[in-house]
Amino acid sequence: MFCILAVLLHSAELICKNQFSRQQLVAKLNKLNCNNPLGTFNPSFVSFTYNEIVNFRSIIFKVNGTASSVDSKQTFSLASAISPSKFVSIQLGACQLSDGSGFVRMCEACPVATFLGENIIPPFINEVTCGNPGFCSRLGFCKETVLTQQFLRRTGRCDDDDFEEMEPFEQTIRVCCLCFAPADNL
Repeated sequence: MFCILAVLLHSAELICKNQFSRQQLVAKLNKLNCNNPLGTFNPSFVSFTYNEIVNFRSIIFKVNGTASSVDSKQTFSLASAISPSKFVSIQLGACQLSDGSGFVRMCEACPVATFLGENIIPPFINEVTCGNPGFCSRLGFCKETVLTQQFLRRTGRCDDDDFEEMEPFEQTIRVCCLCFAPADNL
């Protein structure tokens, strides 16, 4: 059974006698998010390991509501070329200004994977950041919009049963890039 490795906190290694399995951690996350309209743990959008980010699906949507595709070969080569301890966000594919539907975005949207840190469960998330402001630069500015999801944070302590203590918290996730313009510019 897969176990999460002990984490280094403040240069001291925390090793609780018992470790939560991946399945137990997913169950904890699902329980936290059972009433969240965003849903529960989905490996297309969050991951436990650096190598799993190659399974991320694009969260950049076309006008018709379907997801744009991310080239998985390009994703893997980008992901494998950078050490997981050396990045905060890594671009997973080309930024998109057009979705092929005949419409053009006001702001360029870029698919990225973000590393939240070793003390966060899950530590990797799939996000969208703003690229080139495109047509929006004539009107205003591009801004990332966010949603929140419940994640777990390691506390650095062991509980009475010698399992690592974790606390829930709200994690913001960048999900799209929108054009904001002053009302007097319209």
